[in-house]
Amino acid sequence: MRIVLLLLLGTSVASARQGEVLVAARAGALLPQPFSSLSASYLVGLEAGWVAPVWKKRLAVSVDIGFGAPEAEGRILSGSTVAPVDWRAQVREVTIGISLALRQAIGRFMPYLAVGPRLLVVDALVSGHAGDTRLPTNRESSVALGLSLVPGLGLSLPPGQLFLEVPLSFVWRVGTAPVLTGDFDPSTIAVAAGYRVFF
Repeated sequence: MRIVLLLLLGTSVASARQGEVLVAARAGALLPQPFSSLSASYLVGLEAGWVAPVWKKRLAVSVDIGFGAPEAEGRILSGSTVAPVDWRAQVREVTIGISLALRQAIGRFMPYLAVGPRLLVVDALVSGHAGDTRLPTNRESSVALGLSLVPGLGLSLPPGQLFLEVPLSFVWRVGTAPVLTGDFDPSTIAVAAGYRVFF
C-alpha cells in the first residue's frame, strides 16, 4: 500500500512539474457589424497550448488559428462612372493568435480571460456594376496586426472541458488593406463554443 501511494505521489509531482498540454476545437459566429459593413459569418478554429505547472495551474499559453467568411454589399458614388456603383465583396479571413490566459477553477466551472497578439490575413473578391455595366472583378489581399481579448467560461465535462467564449479582436491595418466601401475595419466580435482536452 505504501509503495502504491509513493508511486501515485511521484506521478502527481512529475505531472505538476511538466504542466498540461491542451487541444481545443471551436465553432461559432463572427460579428463584424459594430466595426464595418461586413455581415455576420460562421467561425471555426483550432487551438493548442500548455498549462503552466505553477500558481495552481492558473496560467495557460496557447496558439490558435481561425477561419471566417463574411460578406458585404453596398453602393458608392464614383466620379469615373455615370451611375452609382453597386458592389459585393466575398471576404475570407484567417487569424493566427498567441494568447496568455488567466484561469480560476470554481467547482466544475472555470472562468478565464485570455489576451494576446493576433495576425489577420484577409482575401476579398470584390465585384460590382454601374447601372447595366458590369465592372471587372478585383481581388484584394492584406495582412493586419491586432490584439485579442477573450473572456470565457469552461465547464468540466470529462474527459475535457466544454467552453463558451466571446472573443474581441481589435485590429489595425498594415500595408494596403481592402477598402471595400472605404469604412472597412477588420476588428470583430465573436461568440464561440467548443471543447478543450487536457493531456
